[in-house]
Amino acid sequence: MNDIKNNINNFVNYRNNVGVNRPLVYIKSILSPRESENQDFKNFFAEIGDKRVFEGLNNWNDDSDKYTRALDVTADKLNDSEHFQNKKYVCAYPFYSMIVHSDLKVSVCCIDWDKKTVVGDLKNQSVSEVWHGQAVHLFRMQHLNRKRHEIKACKNCTYHHTLEDNLDSLSPERYLEKWSEAHKLHPSGIRSTADKNHQVINFLPQIFTK
Repeated sequence: MNDIKNNINNFVNYRNNVGVNRPLVYIKSILSPRESENQDFKNFFAEIGDKRVFEGLNNWNDDSDKYTRALDVTADKLNDSEHFQNKKYVCAYPFYSMIVHSDLKVSVCCIDWDKKTVVGDLKNQSVSEVWHGQAVHLFRMQHLNRKRHEIKACKNCTYHHTLEDNLDSLSPERYLEKWSEAHKLHPSGIRSTADKNHQVINFLPQIFTK
């Protein structure tokens, strides 16, 4: 843990020394049922990073109870807990999060340990090319079209219910409009109508649904 703390400190110091305030350093832990452990976390990382938070236990996209069972928490009890009161259809993570694995493959989710949501590879792409690329765009569209259940890496996940952000009110059409503005494209160039919008989804790479 001391190595982790030192690495975070070194990163923050480097960022501050070059005169920028991004990226934000967000330190989090799963909320423990034992308050003493939560307090130990707060004390250890006090004044480190930009934000320190606790997140509720979730199933990490596993449809069994093997993780929650270890803490004597059933799936039903988990879904009824305080952290899951704000149920959502759309996961916000693909819209502002990008995870770089040790092999430089890029996923849209921090709990995608099996790399089922890979949308790019920094060995042959830039960060900007991945972030503005077609793969991540189509992944977001799948969520906005309420087809999250068709993505193997997302269909059983409860993590998105714990997020503060809620994008359920964002329509696919509005997203396409903003996406086209960001890419300096005319809306008709990326099928902005409702009918053509569904055609976009049909081109979703099979990697997400296998």
